[in-house]
Amino acid sequence: MWDKVEALNAVGQIRSFSEIVRPKGPLAVIADDPDNRVLECAVEVQADFIISGDKHLLNLKVYRGITIVRPSDFLKSF
Repeated sequence: MWDKVEALNAVGQIRSFSEIVRPKGPLAVIADDPDNRVLECAVEVQADFIISGDKHLLNLKVYRGITIVRPSDFLKSF
């Protein structure tokens, strides 16, 4: 478990190479609504991949040309 300083440091490091995405509109593709937020962001940035262990996302396999794969499968392909 990280203490508060370690957690804030990790968040700062992630923010240093991250971009905030504000999708233009909502999607209702998956019954598990939080997964739709992932799809919205991926569509907005025209992602090539969604790398996830989430079964709802993985069941789609591809959405609007975005390939959805497990982290291990993604790493194997590179």
